[in-house]
Amino acid sequence: MEQQLAKEFNEEFPVVENFEIKVHALIDDLSEREALFQSLREYQHSLDLKQLMEDLRNLVNTPGKMSIYEALRPLIPVKHQLDYERMLPPAVYGKIRVIRLKRRANESLGFAVRGGLEHGIGVYVSHVDPESQAYHQGLRVGDQIVRVNGFTIEQAIHDEVLNLLKAKSQIVLKVRYIGMLPSKDRGDDFVRWQFVDRLDSGKALQHVLEDAYARTYLLDQRDVKLFIHIPVGMGLGCSICSGPPEHPGIFIQSIKQGSLAEEAGLEVGDQIINVNGTSFFGISHGEAVVALKGSRQLEFIIRKGAGADLFRPNSPVLSTEELRERERLLEMKEMAIQREREKIERKEREHKLLETERKRETMERKLREKEARHQDAISRLKQQEQETKKEAEERKKTEEQAKRDQEEKEEEILQTKQEHEESMTKMQEELLTLQEREKQQKERLKEQLTQASSFKLQKPVLMSPASSKTSSQEKTGTPYFDDDAISETDFDPERYFTHEEIEGRQVILLKIRRNGLRDLSFEGGTGTALRGKIIVTHVMEGGIVHMQGGIHKGDQLMMVDGHSLVDVSMDEAMRLVDEAADRVGVHAQLVVAKAGPKEYEDEVMRSGSNSTSEYRQVECYMLDVHVSAQEKAILLLFGFVKTHLSLIYFLSSPWSLMLHLVLQISTKQQPSKNFCFFDTLLISLFLYCTNLTIFQFGF
Repeated sequence: MEQQLAKEFNEEFPVVENFEIKVHALIDDLSEREALFQSLREYQHSLDLKQLMEDLRNLVNTPGKMSIYEALRPLIPVKHQLDYERMLPPAVYGKIRVIRLKRRANESLGFAVRGGLEHGIGVYVSHVDPESQAYHQGLRVGDQIVRVNGFTIEQAIHDEVLNLLKAKSQIVLKVRYIGMLPSKDRGDDFVRWQFVDRLDSGKALQHVLEDAYARTYLLDQRDVKLFIHIPVGMGLGCSICSGPPEHPGIFIQSIKQGSLAEEAGLEVGDQIINVNGTSFFGISHGEAVVALKGSRQLEFIIRKGAGADLFRPNSPVLSTEELRERERLLEMKEMAIQREREKIERKEREHKLLETERKRETMERKLREKEARHQDAISRLKQQEQETKKEAEERKKTEEQAKRDQEEKEEEILQTKQEHEESMTKMQEELLTLQEREKQQKERLKEQLTQASSFKLQKPVLMSPASSKTSSQEKTGTPYFDDDAISETDFDPERYFTHEEIEGRQVILLKIRRNGLRDLSFEGGTGTALRGKIIVTHVMEGGIVHMQGGIHKGDQLMMVDGHSLVDVSMDEAMRLVDEAADRVGVHAQLVVAKAGPKEYEDEVMRSGSNSTSEYRQVECYMLDVHVSAQEKAILLLFGFVKTHLSLIYFLSSPWSLMLHLVLQISTKQQPSKNFCFFDTLLISLFLYCTNLTIFQFGF
């Protein structure tokens, strides 16, 4: 596209490339860009500048696209440069202007505005009353209001702008002519832009284009902007000269016929104001020549006819007095201009000083407010510090009191523990004495059972608590097993516990989630009535263990994660369970001995109230009898028969004896001394108890 345009307009590629970049930056819509390039191609073939300008007015439909006109200037042929300049919209040269208004009583300012930040645009003058003060001061439809009384309104909404305009009696506006107005059909529509001269085909066009005001946006009413590209091997085709002292400047002295200067519309007497951004005011003739020959692309600002009087051949020769008078007038004019410039600069300095003073006051006010907030914050911090210190002192006192209470409580616990240990020692001594007596009785009972039974039974082993504890410690100790060491498939309780520890109960291996171990409550341990057992007293309802099942109140905890819980203290058991709950891993292995048919509360009550009796009862049933199923059945039958025969004998013997005694007395015979009633009764009772014991052992 760039090379094609460069070929069509006979321009160098970089010029067109810059134009292409500018178009892409300003026009996002691809169809609009293609329409613009199509208009340029049609203009290249038809050279119809008026049609091109009409197409541009349709495509350049927002203020942000106005710079396309300047970007397009280098692509306009030299012969159309002057006409292109004259047909440009006034907004292209929109400069900042100052409008000063004074509010009068019962009189409107005479203009209306539209737009605001809520619409995503600036604020624009939409109407100006021709008879109003605003119109006479130079305010026009299509002006964009940039500042109001020194305040920038780019980020202001419509109502805020109206409040600024109504706030003071004297209003200073800074405006820039755009030549377009925003509009909407509905509130939710996109903003559309219209040229001011199209709002009213008659009146508006007359005000904007024919009014002398329309050209005040240029540097002067006669200033025009031209772009001339000088091909290689050609020149501009004009000569220049410096003006006289009374009329300084660089002027065109002659034009070569058929040259680029003539084609561009330059004339003798035109003053060169600027070339490629270099001002031609106050420079010498040589410097002007260097500037004109330094580039083949020249952007001129020309003041048409400014020095035409200097080059008229029949202009009268001025006398010395007239020249002096003209110089004096020129100096006065320059002095007046200088005074006006100084006045403007002074006002600007005063305005800047006022702005600086206002900013300083604002900063001081903000600093005072900040200092006040800082002081308030410091006061609050001091108050919080005092409250914190007071709370710390109270907390310290509370902790000291709690520490003293804890020490007293520990002393009481220690004293109670010592008393308990003394009582337990005394109880154990008594228990050992009772166990020794019971052992002797059991030995005699074993001899009687051996003589009474015709079957070969394995000799019972009676285990005392002390011997049981020693045996358990010798066999198991407190080893540690890995989680994977105890297999669920071939788990054998007898590998880890003695028969005395198992006590004929069902021993199972469970996998419990580690955090579920805290759902269990237990008691017991060494030095208690439970003789080293750790018994479950409570399972939290709804907890992990309760939902999983397998553990109930009264069960004995035998092992956790490979650590034995048999014959350990309560503190040691709690420590092992807590370590298992905190250990890394999902599940913990727990070995549990299921409780028998009797209730847990009954066992604990009997243990607490009469430990000696419990030990007796337990030891009486701790016979390790190893017999086969057939021998057990025979023994059971034998015991059953002997028990009932003894019972019959027991019940019948006294009556037979009494009958025998009655017969002896009736026959006046002396009773036998070797056979008395009480002897018979004791023998029968002994046989009954013996048979009942054998019967129970058969189970």
